[in-house]
Amino acid sequence: MPTKLNKDEAVSLIKDVGLRVTATRIVVLQSLAAATQPLSHSDLVAALGQTSWDSSTTFRTLKTLVEEGLAVVASRIDGIDRYAFSPEGQDAHEHAHFVCNDCGEVSCLPESLQPKVDSEGPWAASLKNAQIQLRGECPDCIDEPAETNSN
Repeated sequence: MPTKLNKDEAVSLIKDVGLRVTATRIVVLQSLAAATQPLSHSDLVAALGQTSWDSSTTFRTLKTLVEEGLAVVASRIDGIDRYAFSPEGQDAHEHAHFVCNDCGEVSCLPESLQPKVDSEGPWAASLKNAQIQLRGECPDCIDEPAETNSN
């Protein structure tokens, strides 16, 4: 869920976890908070455009934000880490994701579409720590052929 995070709020969150405040940390945290889906390092670098720091600094910043609990690795589809803003930690971002086989976009499924998993029994701990990822065609890609044929 996108969150509008102003500079002062980002600075406060960064300070609260004991990190030094840097421009990179502020911008990356704000970008993750505003995103409508989990972002890979490449997605984030592309979204930020030209910056005064290099892409390796962005990568290290993502790792640091995860280590300090301000972001999570929300998805590891196709071996690519995708990050999400989650100041409440990993437990706050435990839900299924959907990856589109056509466009490659990874989306957080809405609550109404989340699969229900039994949290008791011998598999409970394994399922709690598992990532559920569904694959198929996203709504935009399914709609494209119909739009193309109607022209």
